[in-house]
Amino acid sequence: MLKKIFSTVLALSMTFSASAFAAGNGDVNNDGEVNLIDAQLVLNFATGRSNSVPNRANADINGDGFIDKADAQGILNIIRQDKVFNTYSKTATRRTNAYANYQLTKRYGNEWVDAGDNVTVLQEYENALLVRYPTRNGTKDRWVNKNEIFSGGDSLNVPANLQSLINTYNNKTWKDHTYLANVKQCKEFASFIFNKLYGVGYIGGGSVTSNAKNYLINLANPNRVALRGYRTNLTAQSARELFQSAQPGDFVQIRRRHGGPHSGIFVNRTGDGIILFEANADGKNSIRTNTYSYSDLANKNFAMSLYCAK
Repeated sequence: MLKKIFSTVLALSMTFSASAFAAGNGDVNNDGEVNLIDAQLVLNFATGRSNSVPNRANADINGDGFIDKADAQGILNIIRQDKVFNTYSKTATRRTNAYANYQLTKRYGNEWVDAGDNVTVLQEYENALLVRYPTRNGTKDRWVNKNEIFSGGDSLNVPANLQSLINTYNNKTWKDHTYLANVKQCKEFASFIFNKLYGVGYIGGGSVTSNAKNYLINLANPNRVALRGYRTNLTAQSARELFQSAQPGDFVQIRRRHGGPHSGIFVNRTGDGIILFEANADGKNSIRTNTYSYSDLANKNFAMSLYCAK
């Protein structure tokens, strides 16, 4: 194995001999081995998760003077005995948590790969895949559980399932306490639909008129539901920003400028606004799909928060 590693490093050094920098050997933490720990150190630095690497010279695998994702890939290639991993693209079929390490023990905050994202698989190790997935600001490289991201879940059917629920309940009247004993009207209906889509149970309490932050929810099951984002002092622009990342089926919690809180289910974006599936927007418990411009949202509401199933 060591002989193979040194021959690989020698080949890399010859390839980049025109550079003013010497190619590194991949032993980033100076422990005498080239392994996934070294690759992870380089990847963390390249993605801004850390500010330094223990041995910069050894980290610069291709000898171009920079420590970047190409060096992390180079170390992974060495680990795999110089057999380049054949990257491939595939559509994620389930929303999957994003991790900073291949052991899948360190979450990247509230980041995840969404069902429906077209991802590029860069590397595979044990139960983990290193994937590149799209974001609003470009792409990110993260480790995910390979048994989840392409599993046969029904996340891709959420838009179709939501449309089926709309067809069933739209233009009807919601009867209080049909689903929950202590919740009613819009919150009960939205919780009912959210649970129908994701099987997460009651989303949680805290959004009451007496609560100054009634646009936020105390999540009952944070392992299954995550806060996607929120905005206060709402403007048309900030409302647009909030719903830019929304997915069909997301739970929307609202603090109105006048009156109590309100809840609904995000259906889709329009050219200049959104569509919500909601009950009691008219004060009569009517179930409707209503379209709001971003200006409407800002004029009627002080703050909004957005939640998704994990």
